[in-house]
Amino acid sequence: MSIFSRLFKAPVNFVESKVEQAKGEVRKEAANAMASVSMIIVMALLALIVLFFLSAGVALLLNIALESEYLGFIIVGAFYLLLLVVAVILRTNDEFMERLRKRYRKEFGVPDREIDVDWPDVEEYVEDRMN
Repeated sequence: MSIFSRLFKAPVNFVESKVEQAKGEVRKEAANAMASVSMIIVMALLALIVLFFLSAGVALLLNIALESEYLGFIIVGAFYLLLLVVAVILRTNDEFMERLRKRYRKEFGVPDREIDVDWPDVEEYVEDRMN
C-alpha cells in the first residue's frame, strides 16, 4: 500500500462511516414519520365514521322531535354546510392563513422567514438537534 493511499484511507473511512450514520438517521426519521402519518390516517378515518353515526343519530332525533321524515337530515346538512362556508371564508382570509402558517411553522420547528436568526455556534445547534 502506498503512502498516499494510507494517508487518505482514514479520512475516507471516517466520511463513509458518517454518511452511513446519517443514512441510518434519515431512515429512522422516515420510519417514525410514516408510523405517525399512518396512525393519523387511521384516527381520521375512525373520527369520520364516528362523526357520520353521530350526525345520523342527531338527524333521526330531530326527525322524531319535529315529526318529520327528512327535516332533521336537512338541518344537520345545513349545519355542515355552514361549517364549510366558514372554512372557505377563513381559507381566503390572508391574515388568518398567515397566523395558521406561523403556528404550524413553530410547531414543526421551522424558523420564521421574517426573523433573521444569528446562531452563535452552528455546530452546537446541529448537535443539539441531532440528539
